[in-house]
Amino acid sequence: AGKIDEILERNIREFGPGLEDDQFARDLINGVLENREKINEIIAKTAPEWPLEQI
Repeated sequence: AGKIDEILERNIREFGPGLEDDQFARDLINGVLENREKINEIIAKTAPEWPLEQI
C-alpha cells in the first residue's frame, strides 16, 4: 500500500489543491483494493466485450 499512498499524495498535490479532507479518496481506494476480485468478476460478467486484460 506504500506505493498507492505515494501515488495518492502526488495526485492530491497535483489535482486537488485546497482539498481539506482526503479521507474519502483514501477510503474509496482501499475499498476498491479490498474488493478487487469481486469487482473484476462483476465487470467480466457484465461487460464481456471488455476483457479485463484490455482495460
